[in-house]
Amino acid sequence: ALHRITGDAAEAVPVLAGVLGDSEALWRRWTLIRAARAAAGLGPAARPLVPVLKALLTDPEQVPSAVAALRAIAPDELDTGRAAGLLLDAAEAGTAPFEAVDALV
Repeated sequence: ALHRITGDAAEAVPVLAGVLGDSEALWRRWTLIRAARAAAGLGPAARPLVPVLKALLTDPEQVPSAVAALRAIAPDELDTGRAAGLLLDAAEAGTAPFEAVDALV
């Protein structure tokens, strides 16, 4: 919310990095999905989050939101072929089918 008011992502990025990097978070799946969406909303200003977002690509439940965030933040850092494969795997496995299809489009 602060970013929307000030237009400055400097305070939001470290908070989002902490949330995205927390493997023990309560309600982890939805917390990470919302944090990734918030990161995507910051656009290129969230580039410092690229490493933690790439780390989420190993979790099929997080692949759709991580891909969407990477696409919004640093499309040059996203291997689109690999991302498409991971999204298809997530959809086929049923871990996040609707989110995966949305991210493919």
